[in-house]
Amino acid sequence: MKKDFGTVLKKLRASHRLNQTQMAELMGVSKVAYGQYEQGKHSPSIEKFALLCENFDIAFWDIFDKPQESKNTIDLEILDKATDISLEVQKSLNLNLNDKQKSKITAMIYNFIVKKGSQNQPVMASDIIPLVEWAV
Repeated sequence: MKKDFGTVLKKLRASHRLNQTQMAELMGVSKVAYGQYEQGKHSPSIEKFALLCENFDIAFWDIFDKPQESKNTIDLEILDKATDISLEVQKSLNLNLNDKQKSKITAMIYNFIVKKGSQNQPVMASDIIPLVEWAV
């Protein structure tokens, strides 16, 4: 079953009995911006998405059940690649991270891949290691 980010976000908010203003504060955005996320008009930045995961103590990749094609979602193909690289880097650096830390690292890697991809440059785990070493 496909889920769009707005639906997932609304269910998450309802399950914690929060209003839109409270969710906006947790994500560090205005109530208007948050409302647009729920309506599917806009998507949060990867940093705001990572902050959401941190605030609710959920893993970055647990938000969605299956990949989606909507333009209002995180690019799950890139997220899969970021997760794979994150695991490879954690192993090579012998890191033992909790889910929140893994989500932050994955979010950083996701941003790195998106930026490199926009420059048509391939991304390898070796490119990411200095970034992760700096972050942890």
